[in-house]
Amino acid sequence: MGLAVLLVDNRKDWISKATAFFEEHNYEVVTAMNGKDAQLAVYKEKESRGKLKYVAAILNASVNNYPIAQVLKYIQSNSPSLKLILQAESAAHLPTYELREDILQKQGINNIYYGETSFKDLLECVEGFEDYEKIFNQKPKAKGSSGEVEEAGDDSQYTSVNIDEFISGNAVQFDIFIRLGSGRYLKILHAGDSFSSE
Repeated sequence: MGLAVLLVDNRKDWISKATAFFEEHNYEVVTAMNGKDAQLAVYKEKESRGKLKYVAAILNASVNNYPIAQVLKYIQSNSPSLKLILQAESAAHLPTYELREDILQKQGINNIYYGETSFKDLLECVEGFEDYEKIFNQKPKAKGSSGEVEEAGDDSQYTSVNIDEFISGNAVQFDIFIRLGSGRYLKILHAGDSFSSE
């Protein structure tokens, strides 16, 4: 499973350049030229059963064939963990698309760019100012897993993650546990082990 970015924009030239840029930075890229295709791309991600995992969607507010407000609502309903990055001509243009910045922020869409945005800025936003490639390569890589270990601990010390939304590179960066019961956990992967959702 590779990390993928969904690009939604009706400008063919921009889509072409953005695709080349993100592919250079080791992302799979899925493109949509309109709102309908964007919703279909999100649906296909869910149906891929982990073979495709979007880390972010970069959407241009001016897409047609389903208004952007409808597309955003669909994505938030069907892929709530997906980071959404919205581009618009200016804040003054948002009402044209039935959008308001304060409502977008309440909905968790805090990444709004106005005017032309550099691909480098978009990449930093996608990665949350982290270089995924450096993170994945800094830990020693092991073939398979290091063995299962049962541990006891306070439930508040663990973070719950849905297996369908788990993002993995070549090696996991943290110890991974399965909850057996209150205060009982089974370590299935050690930091540095490789992981496959199968």
